[in-house]
Amino acid sequence: STGIMLRGNRLFLNWAKAPPIEPQVLQLIEAGATRHLLVSNISEQTSHRQLSDLFRQFGDVESIKLMPEQGAANVNMTTITAAASAKEALHGLTMGGNNRWKLTVTYTRPVALTTSQLVAALVPRS
Repeated sequence: STGIMLRGNRLFLNWAKAPPIEPQVLQLIEAGATRHLLVSNISEQTSHRQLSDLFRQFGDVESIKLMPEQGAANVNMTTITAAASAKEALHGLTMGGNNRWKLTVTYTRPVALTTSQLVAALVPRS
């Protein structure tokens, strides 16, 4: 029989096996792609809606975190292919008719939440 024993119970493995990753997605991952993008060289006046409108043409946007004091934003797409398409199309895009003002779009890792941020997100407010 298959499985291992844990506290007198037999555990069976591989019952929730993930489907295989598509070859083109695997190539993107191997090249460093993630769903998470750092968008730099944006104006302090750039709004959440402007970024959402810009990025959603490439797929669903999971979240956007503006960092106006840094002239940047974290944009999280729902798929790696959407993030790759957005990065390819938007990196170096000239903004506001100024040839020196170009977007920088790079892959990044998800921003880790602090314990207090995680608790605040999970605990309902009364």
